[in-house]
This record gives sequence, structure tokens and C-alpha cells, in this order.
Amino acid sequence: EEMLLAELDGDDEEYEIDLAKKEEWMEELRRLARITSQDTTAVQKAQDVFDDMFEAYVMTEETIMWPGVDVYNLLLEIHAYSRNPDGAVQAEKILSRMEDPSVEFIARPNLQTYLNVMDAWAMRKDPTKAEEVLKRLEKRYEDTGDEDILPSVNAYNKLIKAYGMKGDAEKAEEVFVSLLDKDMDDPLRANYKSWVQIMKAFASLQDGTEKVQALFREMLKEHRMGQEDYKPKTDAYNTLIRALGQKFNGAEEAEAVLFDLLGRYRAGEEDVRPNGETFRHVLTAQRRRKHVSGAKVEQLLQIQEGLHATTKEDDLKIDGRLYNVALYSISRSRDSKKAIRARRIVDKMKELEEEINHVTVRTYFNLLSACAYSDGTPEEKLESFQIAVDALKELRESLSQEPDSSCFGMFLKACANLMPESRKRDAVVENVFRKCCND
Repeated sequence: EEMLLAELDGDDEEYEIDLAKKEEWMEELRRLARITSQDTTAVQKAQDVFDDMFEAYVMTEETIMWPGVDVYNLLLEIHAYSRNPDGAVQAEKILSRMEDPSVEFIARPNLQTYLNVMDAWAMRKDPTKAEEVLKRLEKRYEDTGDEDILPSVNAYNKLIKAYGMKGDAEKAEEVFVSLLDKDMDDPLRANYKSWVQIMKAFASLQDGTEKVQALFREMLKEHRMGQEDYKPKTDAYNTLIRALGQKFNGAEEAEAVLFDLLGRYRAGEEDVRPNGETFRHVLTAQRRRKHVSGAKVEQLLQIQEGLHATTKEDDLKIDGRLYNVALYSISRSRDSKKAIRARRIVDKMKELEEEINHVTVRTYFNLLSACAYSDGTPEEKLESFQIAVDALKELRESLSQEPDSSCFGMFLKACANLMPESRKRDAVVENVFRKCCND
């Protein structure tokens, strides 16, 4: 802010701006907050938006242009969920400036400000730093009495999250139990999010499934005994599905939960509507099945696509990551048509490439894998081989990334498995091997 003020000082040029621009900037910051974990340029873009907003305020002196605490909180959220290893450090620097009374022309922190900085440390698996921010919040409240920073149970939920992200479920449970033991009317007593965060902490462990199921049953029991706020909603069910998916052959149980949610949602229970995360966890569970069904994977994608078409909810839009999970699952199936199914998914990804931006070398590797391990009649094998040939050609010609040796290796495996022994097969293998060496 000080650098920007120095640059603008003495600038007598006429400055005009549409006051409606503020909402455009806010919407852009909200958009960047949604994609910051995938877009490495999001932090810089957010800073550029902030600079434009601050300049507009200085030049027009219109209070509507003032970057308030909601703007700073969005900036902090973008730092928190960015891929930048220093994201939490940058977030804490912003918090320090917001707290510093000697810094003028800056919004003062509210509770959400501290929660976002705690999130930044949680995402970087540093619960010690997250707890320091919590103590910092508590001290500032004691010193100022500012009701805008009154510590809430949500701050402790962030601490549970931080320990869970670190993999220290035992410590996360200590915090959770301390909240659960508080009196019913204590504002710091465990709330719905507390249950979800402790379940997530155990769901991240390879052997945490039974604990997640036990916590879910206890939460459900508390709800049935009158704790209305404890009713499990979509995010709680998503965590349960994720945990079930950790079990060998837990896919059937995960699917059963999904179809139960679909039925209840269609019957009018809006708060259990499946979202993209629900489908992603169910598809991930498919990968651990002893016998993966390619048809089942396609069916799950079609159900999600249909639900998105009818609800228009953004959280149901299929992204590239989900398509890649589906591709991997199909490649591991014993379906004789898995190469065709995988090809259909890649074609769909290419149609939506500008939206999902996730057609990668790994996408084509999974497609080649589906082809290489296809079985069936000679005609079906020939079709699978043609799909593999087209895939390698596309990979070499249209993708900005270069294919790696694993893709060439998978194509050679397709040659071995799908082509009959012949001079032609030997010539193809030799040609591809030579291209691999050249690349």
C-alpha cells in the first residue's frame, strides 16, 4: 500500500472509473480463491486485482472502492490454498500488517482473517504454527475486547484440521474431546464442523476406517437424541465414503452410501445432495476393487453428469482430476471394451479442455494402459490397438508436454499384447523404440 501511494502521489492525470468495477474485482477474487490450488498464477493475479482496487480508492476517494477486510480475507484464502510453499508465511505477513496500528490505509483483522491464516498453516501441515495463530487471536481479543475477533469453536476446528493434515489424529482427537466435554451452552462446545474435521483426521490414515465409522455412528446417535446441529450432511458422508474406500473391496459400501444419498436427495433432503467430492471418493474406491467394472465407472460419471445437468450446481461439474481417476480405474478393469470406454472419456476431456485444463501425459498413459491390457476377440484387439496408435500420435503432436518413457513403454506393451507375432509387429516396435530414443 505504501509503495502504491508513493507511485500515485502527485499524479495529476484525470482518473475515471466505473464504481461497479468493485463488484467485478470481488468476483474475480472469489474465482481465484476457488482455483488457487490448481492455478499457480492465482496469487499474482489476486495481487494485481488488489493493486487496481487500491489505486481506484486513492484516486477517487470513493469509500465503495476501499479494500475492506473482506478483500484481505480473500487474499489470505488465495495464499492459504495456493501451491506456494511460502503461502502461509505470506499470509502471516499480511496479518501482521493488519494488526499493526502504525500502518495506515489498511483494514483491521476480524475472526475470519485469523481462520484463513490458520488454514494456511494447516494446508502446509504445520499445526504448531496454526496453534500460535490461535493464541495470537486469543491474546488480541483479551487486549482489545474487539467482538469482531471473539474466538469461536471454528478456530479450534481449524486446529483439529491442522493436526489431521499432519497425520496426528491422536492430537486432533485431544482437541476434539476437549470441545465435546464443554457444557451444552458453552459457545466453544464441539459443533457439526468439529465432527467432520475429526472424521477427516482419521480418514487420512490407512487404518482409520473403523474409527471414522465409529465417529459417524456416534454423531448420528447424538443427532437422534436431540442434537439437531449434528445431523450428518454431505461433507460428513463424503468423509465416510473416503474412509470406506480405504478398505480392500470397500467400493460396494461406498457405492451404497452414494445411492442412499441420491435417493434421499430426490426425496427432498437438500442437505445430503451428493457433490463432485462424493463421486470422486466413490470412483477412487473403485480402483481398490478386486474386479473393477469399466461399465460401473462410466455409469457413475453419467450419474454425476445428469445430476449436474438438472441442478446446475458448480460443485457437480466434472473436472479433469475426476476424469483421470475414472481413466485409471477403467484401465485396471477386465472389461473387454475398456479401451473404447477410456477413449470416450479422453474425447470428452478434449471437448472440455478449455474448462478443465487437465488433459496431461498421465491422461494418455492411462488410455494406453487401457489399450495395452485389453483382451477379447482378434477384432476387439485390433480396435484396441488402433486406439493406442491414435493416442500415441495425439500425444506426440497435440499436447504441449512431451511424452515420457512410460508412455512409449506402455505402447510397446500394447504392441506385444494386441498384435500377432509378425515382421510388421517387429517393425512397429523398432520404429517406436527409435522415436522414443530420439525424443
